[in-house]
Formats: sequence, C-alpha cells, structure tokens
Amino acid sequence: MKKKGILNSEILKLIASAGHGDLIIITDRGFPLPSADSGVQIVDLGIAEGLPSFMDIVSLISTELEVEKIVHAGESLEKCPELIAGAKKLFGKDLPCSVISHTRLKAAAVSGRDEEFGRIIGFIRTGEFTPYANIVLSCGVVF
Repeated sequence: MKKKGILNSEILKLIASAGHGDLIIITDRGFPLPSADSGVQIVDLGIAEGLPSFMDIVSLISTELEVEKIVHAGESLEKCPELIAGAKKLFGKDLPCSVISHTRLKAAAVSGRDEEFGRIIGFIRTGEFTPYANIVLSCGVVF
C-alpha cells in the first residue's frame, strides 16, 4: 500500500502514462470536459464546494510530475491571480508559461488537443469554485 504523496490510483495512472509533451489539465468545478467516449482520462475529485481545492491538487501533482511548461487562460490572471502565481511557484518560477484565451482552452478541451501545445491525455477536476482556476501542464522528461 502506498503511504504518502498521491494515493488516488487514477491520478497515479495518468501521471505514469504521460509522455514528453503530453498535456494534463487541472480544472475548477465548472470547466467543460470532453465526452466520456473521447478517450481522454477524466479524474473527477470534487466532493463538495472547494474540496479538494485547486491548490491542494496542484501542490500534490507538483511533487510527482515533471512539467516543462505551463499554459493558462489570460482570464485566470484577472480572476484568480493568486492561484496562478501559486501554481507557477510550485513548479518553479523559471518554467516557461504561455497565456491563451479561455475560449481557446475550452476548444482544446473539447477536441482533446491544441495544435500548438499538443495532445491532452487527461483532466483532473477539483472542487474549486473560483472561476478560471484552470491550468495546463505540459509534461517534461526527467533526463
């Protein structure tokens, strides 16, 4: 039995299956997700308003996943700058970061990919009720 770090088997499977450049999106409660038959893994963790929080999940993911780039919507900087700043700090302030529109982020979510950033392999939906608390993690390599 795993005794520390991430204990959720679906999240562990998602992280273990990630390849270089694959995208994992951590979302707030209201973010639209692709249909169940899309082939994209969806891990819905929300159990109540604010539980688990966006930062709870980002903090845990940062200890297990190698990330080479962060992508977020410009609207996130306006509506929840402290969450985006906190996420950037956890992954390292020198990490490249791209800003796109929320509309583009939602379109990528529905299609399963973004032409510039790559293939989305999974979503982790939190219980976060803060609008625009969404972040795209581009997986890196450890060597």
